[in-house]
Amino acid sequence: MLQKVHVEQYFDAEKTEAILFMVVGALAIVAALAVWLALKSQWSIGLCIPLVALAAVQLAVGWAVYSSSDRQRTDVVYAMDLDPAAIREKEIPRMQKVMRNFQIYRYTELACVMLGAVLVWKCSFNGSLAFWNGIGCGLSAQALILLVLDFFAEKRGGQYLHSLLEWTQR
Repeated sequence: MLQKVHVEQYFDAEKTEAILFMVVGALAIVAALAVWLALKSQWSIGLCIPLVALAAVQLAVGWAVYSSSDRQRTDVVYAMDLDPAAIREKEIPRMQKVMRNFQIYRYTELACVMLGAVLVWKCSFNGSLAFWNGIGCGLSAQALILLVLDFFAEKRGGQYLHSLLEWTQR
């Protein structure tokens, strides 16, 4: 049965993963710049583009989740006692949307991993395509990292949504 402590744990874990998203994004930017400065090649330029682009998304999403988690947590805990209808009318629909979005993210990330792998495979043996090989390497690496992080977030979100739905049935 869902209790306030479970809501607190869910949102604490969400904040922790948001921090992890931002740290991984920042590390990807640092790694991209380090590789580019060290190699200054067409491949390293190609590698930097998806690393930095997806890292920027990670930083933005991580910050958005981190900065909204405390307010959402207090809203849900408050609603559990004083406004149970808000759980049904606001939190459950919000989480259902979040879970639908995770499906979109998963397929997009898988497509990026596959596209990157195809670029690496097709461009590996042609030095004039080093830029595209670098894009493939960066795209696959970043998308795979996002896929793993989102896997855990989706699993946790599904458990939380299930608990909310059970709670409303009590």
